[in-house]
Amino acid sequence: MLSNHFPKAGKVTEALLKERIAALPVTPAGCRLWPGVSHQGYAAVSWQGQCCFVHRVLWQLERGPLTTQQRIINRCGHRACVNLDHWQLKEPLNAEKPPPMPRYCKNKHRMSRATAYLSRQQRGRGLVLAWRCALCRLEAGRRYRQRLERRWDCGFPVPETFALRKQREGQPRSAPPSLRAGRPVSDYCLHGHRRTEQNTRVDRHGHKRCLECAAAVHAREKAAVEEARRTGQPLTRAPRAACIHGHERTPANTYVTTEGWHRCRLCRQENYRAYRERQAEKIVLRSA
Repeated sequence: MLSNHFPKAGKVTEALLKERIAALPVTPAGCRLWPGVSHQGYAAVSWQGQCCFVHRVLWQLERGPLTTQQRIINRCGHRACVNLDHWQLKEPLNAEKPPPMPRYCKNKHRMSRATAYLSRQQRGRGLVLAWRCALCRLEAGRRYRQRLERRWDCGFPVPETFALRKQREGQPRSAPPSLRAGRPVSDYCLHGHRRTEQNTRVDRHGHKRCLECAAAVHAREKAAVEEARRTGQPLTRAPRAACIHGHERTPANTYVTTEGWHRCRLCRQENYRAYRERQAEKIVLRSA
């Protein structure tokens, strides 16, 4: 049975359905095309309070019941055809026959019997076996535990099992971590505001944010919106004199994104250079 999001059709019984099919004209190819309501080209009727495909209803009436994993495929090319001789049963995918093992996973880890395992996954209407990388699973678990550690240090909610383990280990929640690993947190923000408990908050990533800077940004944006409404001009974001890394903003090293933000080309080049260095280090480590 299918869901009720298909177009409604007239309610029919078994005798009325077979009578309608017998009255349909036969094409030279032997097809009986259903003229009623169809979804995606398939013939559909209201059967037992639900909108169902006609070929599946006929199959269950004449050739036996069908499971949700069994499919019927068309051989004549006409989806609206209700001649059962033009339909054949396609068995569900064999979940016990494993596929060939790929050489690398999506993260470029070498796949072998020691670093891969088989797992069942849903594909279509059946379960199939698929190869999974154990190294990727270990890295995902490590990243998840690191996120929980950061949330625990910042005082954010964590799963109950993780909190109980921390309490058994006797590890109380400490101060939020610094912005950068190995770097002490400065007593001032980037704009010179002194960090205090009243004007500092910690986001969900464990980073300290200055509330005075946030208030100043909000005030500038509000003033810009009011000015745009008063003058009727479109709202534009004015670029700053320098980026957050101290590079001077000039037309040569500044570009505007599709959202209207001004970005620094020097910062983009440095980030890309650092990315290539990290990729080169990964290739050296894998080849070692």
